[in-house]
Order: sequence, then C-alpha cells, then structure tokens
Amino acid sequence: MDSIKSVLKFSAVCLLSFSAITGTVVEGAVVGGKNVNRNKWEYTSQRCGKGLSACPKGYKCRKFGDERRCRRRIRKPRPTNTPYDPDPTYEPSPTYEPSPTDYPDASCTTGYGYTSCSSYASTPTDYSDSSCSTGYGYTSCSSYDSTPTCPPGETLSYPPAGYASISCSIGYGYTTCSSYDPKPTCAPYGGGDGDGDGDGDGDGDDDGDGDGDGDGDGDGNNNNNNNNKTFTPITGVKGGVVERLPINVLQSNHPDTFNLFILALESLQQRDEANDESYYQVSGIHGFPYTPWQYPPEATANEGYGYCTHGSRLFTTWHRPYVLLLEQLLYEQAGKIADRFTDDKYRTAMQQLRLPYWDWASDDTKSRIPDVLSQASISVVKPGSDGGEEQTKIPNPLFTYRFRNSQPSRSGLDATVVRGSDANQLLFDTFPGRQEATLDLFTTDSYDDFSSTCEGIHDTVHVLVGEDMAEVRSSAFDPIFWLHHCQVDRLMALYQATHPGNYLTPGRRRETFALGGAGPDDLSTPLFPFRHEDGVEWTSDDVKTVESIFTYGYAYPETPNGRSGEDLRTYATEQINRLYGPDTNEASFSGNESGVPEVAAARREWGANVIVNVNDMPGSHRIFVHLGPHDKENPNPERDVKNLVGVAPIFTGPDPMGEKDRVVNITVPLTPGLVSRNVTLRAEDAIPSLSDLLYWTVEKVGEATEAVPISNLPSLKVSVVSTVTEYPKDKKELPKRAEKLVHYAPTQGKAAGLQSNEAPPLGAKAPPQLDENVAVGNGTSSGNGTTPAP
Repeated sequence: MDSIKSVLKFSAVCLLSFSAITGTVVEGAVVGGKNVNRNKWEYTSQRCGKGLSACPKGYKCRKFGDERRCRRRIRKPRPTNTPYDPDPTYEPSPTYEPSPTDYPDASCTTGYGYTSCSSYASTPTDYSDSSCSTGYGYTSCSSYDSTPTCPPGETLSYPPAGYASISCSIGYGYTTCSSYDPKPTCAPYGGGDGDGDGDGDGDGDDDGDGDGDGDGDGDGNNNNNNNNKTFTPITGVKGGVVERLPINVLQSNHPDTFNLFILALESLQQRDEANDESYYQVSGIHGFPYTPWQYPPEATANEGYGYCTHGSRLFTTWHRPYVLLLEQLLYEQAGKIADRFTDDKYRTAMQQLRLPYWDWASDDTKSRIPDVLSQASISVVKPGSDGGEEQTKIPNPLFTYRFRNSQPSRSGLDATVVRGSDANQLLFDTFPGRQEATLDLFTTDSYDDFSSTCEGIHDTVHVLVGEDMAEVRSSAFDPIFWLHHCQVDRLMALYQATHPGNYLTPGRRRETFALGGAGPDDLSTPLFPFRHEDGVEWTSDDVKTVESIFTYGYAYPETPNGRSGEDLRTYATEQINRLYGPDTNEASFSGNESGVPEVAAARREWGANVIVNVNDMPGSHRIFVHLGPHDKENPNPERDVKNLVGVAPIFTGPDPMGEKDRVVNITVPLTPGLVSRNVTLRAEDAIPSLSDLLYWTVEKVGEATEAVPISNLPSLKVSVVSTVTEYPKDKKELPKRAEKLVHYAPTQGKAAGLQSNEAPPLGAKAPPQLDENVAVGNGTSSGNGTTPAP
C-alpha cells in the first residue's frame, strides 16, 4: 500500500499497518519484503555513527539491525470523530455459532469493542468455521460488542472503517482469528482513548498500546486487561505467607495446586501479546524485544539490552521483584480459574499457589531438568461449563512457549522456544562441582562476593540448558527460566538468613535498558521497571533482609516464616549443610588424603579459576574444564564427555557490546574430579596430576554448537587455585575457608593458562613455596609444591 494507515488494536492479535516512504523506514513498513516493526519511529536511509555525518536536526543516531541510522519519533495526529460507516468492508462476514455467552466468562477476553473466547475441545466441529478457528484440540471464537453506552464525561469515538474483518495468527498447533469492530467506542472528551503519560501536549495516543504522548491520567493500554491500571504494582501475593516448593514436591504432594499452576501458566501464555500482563510482555522485560514496559520510550539508556542487571551488584536483588511479578499474575489467574469450579477445594488449593523452584544443586535432581518440564503435553483438570471437573490433555506450558507474532523470527529467534538436546547430560556430568560451588556461596562474609559467585553458577545453568536459555535476550521466554530464578532467589534468602546485616555495597554501574548514568549502583538504585503501589520504584533496600520475603507472601522450606534471628540462622545453616555439604567420613577427609592432616574434618579444595571478557566474541560460550588424557600437542583438544568436570560460562547474546566489558571470573571446582579419579588432595599428588590431566575447550552455544579455537578468546586466563576448608562437626556452623593460593605448574605452557611470570588472579596469592620443583606433565614431584594455608 502507498499510504500510511492508522491502525487501532481491537483484538488479541497485533495487526501491523505498512507504508512506503521514500528514504525512510516507519513502524510496520515493509522493507525488502521484511516487516521492520519499529513502533512510532521513522528511520532514514542515512547511516550514522563514528566517522559519518551527523543526523539532521530532530533526528538521533540509533541502532538499526547491524548498523546505525538516523531516526525521529513520528507524532500521531490528535484523533477526531469520523462519520460512522454503516457498511464497512468485511471478508468474510464475522458470524459465529454459538454465541460467546455459551462460554464461561473466565475463558473470554473483552477489550476495545471486541470479545474473544477460547476453549479446548475434543470436537471442534461444534463451532462455525466462518467465525472460529480450530487447531490441536483448540478452538477460538470472536464476536462484536453492541454499540456502547458511554459513562458521564465520555463520548463515542468512531474507528476507521473498511478493514478486512478476519486476521489469523498460526502457531504450533493453534490458530487464532480476530477482526476489527466498526462500531463506535467510548473515549474521554477532547482526545483519543489512550491517555499516555508523555510530554504534556495532550495528544493521547489512540492505538491502545500504552505508548501515548499525552499527559492524560491512564497508560493508554486497552489491551492490557488489567482493570485500567496505569501500571502493575509488584505487591507479591497478599493474604498470608506460603512456602515455595520444589516443582516435583508441588506436583506430587499438592496435585490440585499444581493443576491450577499449570492452567494459570497456560492462560498467561495465551494472552494477547500486546497485553502488558501477558507471558510475552513479562518475559520480554528481561531482554528481547528491547521495548519499554509500562514506561515511556524516553526512559531508555541502553537500547541493545534488556532491563535485567547482569554483571552488576544488583543481579540478585533485581530478580526478586521480577519473579514476584510472574508469581502474583499466576496467583490472580489461578483464582479466576478456581472460581469456575463448583468444588471449593480449588479455592483452597489456589491459596497455596506460589512459584515452584528447580534445585539444581541437590541430590534429589543431581541437576537434571525435572521430568514435568520435558513433557510436550500434560493432563489437567479444567472446569466444565457446569463447574464440574473435566480431564483433558493440553500442550505443556512448562515445556515451551510459542510466539504469536513474527517479530522474534525477524530477530533471529525461533517461533517456538527450545532447549539443547544434550542439556540433561551436561548438567548431570557437572553436578558434583555445582553442588560444591553452591555450598561455597555461604563461606563468604561479603554479600557482593556472594551475588557475583551466585550469578556465575546461574550463568552456568543457562548455557548448559542451551538454545534460548543460553542467550540473555531470549532466556526468560523459556518456562524453565522462572523455576531457575526462583532457585536463585532461594539461595539469596538462605544467604540473608545466615548472614544477617550483610548487604550489597556501592559498585560500578552496569547500564541496562532503563538504567544509565555514572552510578554507582547501591541499595538505593531503582530496580526498573518495577514499582510499588504508590508508584515508587523498587530498590535493593526493599529486599536486603530475609524477612522481606515474608512481607511479599512467601517463604522457603529452609527459611520458614515464624523463625527469626539466631533461630532462623542456625536452622537455615543446618539445611545448607544437609543439602549441599560433603560427607566428612569419606576417604578424601582422612589425614593421608585430605592434604590437611593436622585438622579434623578438613581438606584442601582445588579449583580452576577462569577469567574472560564477554566482549571477546559475540554470543554465549561454554568453557569446558576437563581432567583426562588428551593430545598435549594440540592447543585445541576436543571436548570429551568422559573427562568433563565443570564449565565456565559466557552468558550474553549476539551483541555482547551491550554489556560494556563485563568480565567473567568464576572458579570451577576440581576436587570432585580428583577424588573420582583416585587422586589425593595433597599438593604433592594433586599438582602433578593436574599438570598432566587438566585441559579446557571452548564451545559456542547455539542451534548447532561449534568448537572455538582458544585463541579466539584473547582475554581468557585459566589458573589453578586451592584453599583449605574446614567443615565443622556442628552442623549449625558453616564451613570455613582459608585464603586462596594459586599454583602455576598445572597451567604452565598451556594455551590461555596462567604462566609463572604472570600475577595471580584477584583474590588469590602465590604460596610461600612455589611449584617450580614439580615437573610439568610427568606425574612426579620432588617437593611439597605448597604449604598448608593457616
């Protein structure tokens, strides 16, 4: 089409207009057969940036695909009342049978002049083909509202006529159809229906997407179905404190609550993706599609990144309100579903609903992905039309998420979220080191160190799950993300319980989508885009204590509500030792093998410290650490699953420059690998064995993983460190670690290995007696190699 069409979003499917403007690209414009979908921005064909001409007045230089172009914002004209067209063009006529009133209200969505109802049905032939769509046991019908009666202070607003009635979106096993409503709707006098909060000229944006420029009193979001709230306050679940549980425990011990959890998650995933309380919009806060969530577009600092705070002091604290947001939306939706059952047990079950977690560090899972997350379909009980129970099978909303718009595919994402085919095997093979690293989180008295180390373990899980979870931009669309981050929040709560009074300290600011400026990041830094009921942004100060979780309606089995102070500290400590501590009766703790014969229940723990800048290469990577035979002449040996002991992650995205020189510094535990290979932990045994067996490989994560030469990561530096750790017999006390020592011999002469003329990694120091007497690679030793740390 040759002209720009003003499009009103009346349905559950986002319909894009398109136009052609000489030398420019506009939101919805078709360029080279590809829909650009840049909402309300006009891009010129002029390239800009370093060494290029400045943009014309009124334009700014912004990222466009793989280059930068000049752009300006297109201001939509004030909407006016147009004559009502009694005979709009529709193809085909949107008749339906039966009427939407035949469906329960909870299954219908009512918006700007339309009603859309959905139902899973074993016999889709019950519905008229002309108005309904059928798919994999799924039927969706739409109908039009009658002409509305406007409340005081509002008048009829007439949308443009002449649009085709039916527009369908096809996905994995489903089809959804919607149409425009030619009838008038109500709007405040003197403006459009989208009362955005823009720059004060009163020009309300009339497309209902919440991006208005006016200074009205709403957010312009007629598709958000959130009772016309101007924003969604993060309150947590109100009405009592309930423990979040492991997903397998929730499923086996609380089947009715689990059933509501699945139905609520399914419902959120089926919401119109223009709805800012939909699964798509909430997941998109983390990264892609890099758009404001309930904030004006001007509140943007880093367009190539999401709101998430990776590589920042705020990592753990920011994700707490983020997880709370999904939890409260699930709870609200579960309540609506429970109300449709006649049996009151579902109301009782709903009150126990909290987001479950996946404990990838416990012996229960040994890091394997829980079975229920790996099933393509799942049996559920849904409320029937009479409120009774109807058992059916649905696509499992914990298994994947299916995008309903084409923007993800245009950005290089698949239409359906997927995980790596080797995820379970890799997670299981690296479990022993992950369990030790999790216990190690609680041995530091620095909250900043805890948060940074916790983020490193978290990153490892992301890159091992693989595919969409391995990229920051897409990871939150995978349902496993939420169980994973619920686990991270749980570890944060455990640290807060065992280290009361330890808070994050000011540190370097990492810019996010909305957070710019010089910083530093501290307890008072806003956690965009999350707000309290009074509109004030969340800060880390809101969540700095374990008691904060009780305030927002949840607890964990290891941090139960009702305990406090020293009682809570000792109880949480006992649970940490029980879940993640080693068996001190093992041979590795004996005097001859522990490396610390003079201390009972202690041993020397070994690790491979890995440091790398994420900007070395685009994309997420896995740096695998191995112990085993290999070709020592080959600087890039192949990964061997039999030799795998751990992984250091680079968790980023296609364009790591958005992270501005973020450095990964993580220690991969080597002790489990040494013990399983019958190597004692004494320096005279461990150092020559590590010199002979230790190597590392690099792999880029994607649809098809590929080996990467070590030289492609110029900042990569691997060293071997050790520390003496004492495990108290009193399980009410946490392990105590001595200072960290670095050992040069195991990495001497190896590509990207720490050499004897290089400084130790941060936080480690060379031992009093260096390792020069230890021959490299021959498995022998003529000296002690190191002395026990005090």
